[in-house]
Amino acid sequence: MSARDTARLRKGVRSFLKHGSITGAAKGAGVSAERLRRELYEQRIAQREGRRVSRLVREISIISRGRERTIKVGFEAASLIGTYLNAVAELLNTNDIAPLAPFVGVSVADLSGKQYPFETDPHVLYELSLTRTGTFEQVYRLTTII
Repeated sequence: MSARDTARLRKGVRSFLKHGSITGAAKGAGVSAERLRRELYEQRIAQREGRRVSRLVREISIISRGRERTIKVGFEAASLIGTYLNAVAELLNTNDIAPLAPFVGVSVADLSGKQYPFETDPHVLYELSLTRTGTFEQVYRLTTII
């Protein structure tokens, strides 16, 4: 697969996650609907339920209010949490608090609507890092929408 094809598929995946239509996303990205559908299934981004295709929910760990919690969120919130966790990792590796600045006062909502503010206190993050042993698979899991 060429780089152009990969870019088109990624564009189609993003469009599907935003709008929920495989056919519309495929047309907008310039790929066949069947190719995009296969990519969504292979990457576990979507799952077929009878005649319908449902987007998958992410079950992801977040550090909020001084402790680590696991919440179920959609794609957009999972992406934001992933960016936050990268900023936390950068803080722990470099002792630079600048990467956490965009997350001060920011929160993310789970599927039930409950808000979870991002923990940005470096002391709390350092303390939690000493007790954390999670692997990527434990931090980020895909589940179907219930």
